[in-house]
Parts: sequence; C-alpha cells; structure tokens
Amino acid sequence: MNKKVIVIGSGVAGLATAIRLQVAGYQVEIYEKGSTPGGKMNRIELGGAIHSIWGRAS
Repeated sequence: MNKKVIVIGSGVAGLATAIRLQVAGYQVEIYEKGSTPGGKMNRIELGGAIHSIWGRAS
C-alpha cells in the first residue's frame, strides 16, 4: 500500500512535517508558491538590504 501526502508550503513547519511523514513511510510531495523553500526563515535584513539563505534577494 502506497501512502501519499501533499504538504502545502515549504516553510519550517511544512519541511518538518514532510520529514516526519517520510520517516513514517509516506510518499511526500511539497508544493511551494515561492521560488525557494524556507518561508519567513528564508529572508534576513542586513544593512538595509534583504538577503536570502540562497543569496541576495534584492
């Protein structure tokens, strides 16, 4: 039996949930509207510019 779950959003909660489900044997698909994962944790403001975990955002 294949157990499948869709997680909407790849913020911290979505990623943590997906990991736990996958460890429990579920096949997990994550859908994210943004171009990078991380949600609000993806961005940090330094010196008046917004930076992303993945590089400078703006």
